[in-house]
Amino acid sequence: MSAEQITILATFGGYMVLLFTIGVIGDRKFGKSYQGFVAADKSLGGWVTAISAAASSESAWVMLGLSGLGYSKGPAGYWAALGCVLGFVFTAIFIIVQTRRSSQEMNALTVTDFFERRLGDKSKILRLLSSLIIVFFLMCYVVAQFVGSGKQMSGMQLMTYQQGVLLGGLIIGIYVVIGGYAAVCWTDLVQGILMALVMLFFPIFALIKAGGFGPVLTTLEQHNLTFFVGGEAFTWLSIGFIIGQLGIGLGYPGMPHSLIRYITVKNDKEAKKAAFLTVIWGLIVLFGSVSLGIIGRTLLPELSDPEKILPAFTASFFHPVIAGLVLAAITAAIMSTADSQLMISATSVIHDIYYRFVK
Repeated sequence: MSAEQITILATFGGYMVLLFTIGVIGDRKFGKSYQGFVAADKSLGGWVTAISAAASSESAWVMLGLSGLGYSKGPAGYWAALGCVLGFVFTAIFIIVQTRRSSQEMNALTVTDFFERRLGDKSKILRLLSSLIIVFFLMCYVVAQFVGSGKQMSGMQLMTYQQGVLLGGLIIGIYVVIGGYAAVCWTDLVQGILMALVMLFFPIFALIKAGGFGPVLTTLEQHNLTFFVGGEAFTWLSIGFIIGQLGIGLGYPGMPHSLIRYITVKNDKEAKKAAFLTVIWGLIVLFGSVSLGIIGRTLLPELSDPEKILPAFTASFFHPVIAGLVLAAITAAIMSTADSQLMISATSVIHDIYYRFVK
């Protein structure tokens, strides 16, 4: 292993230590009670709620897949970013504050608590079905996050794809078990901020390295990617593409690992703050990711896998310490989603099924 790779892994290792420390603090502060472990005593502030909810809504796809979409589709990739931001806006207006108020009135700790009490289901069928759906589909999504972990590690030539998958699963599992829901939210705050910083400054740096907008536009013209619909003509096919990309945001108001954040925010004032911050975070990260992919095509035109543009760009143009931080940022995108999904899946099994049915 080269000195450069050792530096990258050392920086990444320091970031992992930080996450484990947060897990231990979360355990000491909230681990003494059941409600503390599964809901952080419903005491989260606006910043933690907003950034952790937003970061857990986005996964490896926003750092790898969305930048890859910009790399392969050009400005047409912005439709996907816009669809996601519109999902954040809808959630901010119609979901966050209203969910907080209703869950407080009903003393709900989980999403299934909320639906059961909101709809007055005494049979517990709704609780059981909701829990089974959450566990099945979120665990499938967790597997996708581990795939992203393998891709980023192999993309930066630090280890094999299989080793990257195993490492991601091990790290996430340990600090979720250690710290519970509070640790998940606090680590997601740190990870969400790191993701935003990368997607705010990297596109600017990439544009400078590319020599400005001129060379980027030339590259797009060479590959027929200058249009926002992915081709020269505005056809029914392009309309379908736009609708499909905008439709990505439809899932945001119903993501259980995000909804739980709005149940545990401490008051209406913090909920309103969270609504605003969520949209700002989404604008920075989503549009920044597509922009990086578009500009990266000029700098690294021969990539075989567009989804490796971020790790490849980092390895080519940054010091190993920065590369280690970017590795942490990509991992943050994966972990902020996977840890939330693991946490709510475990809560569904224990709180919503075992505790409610087996007592």
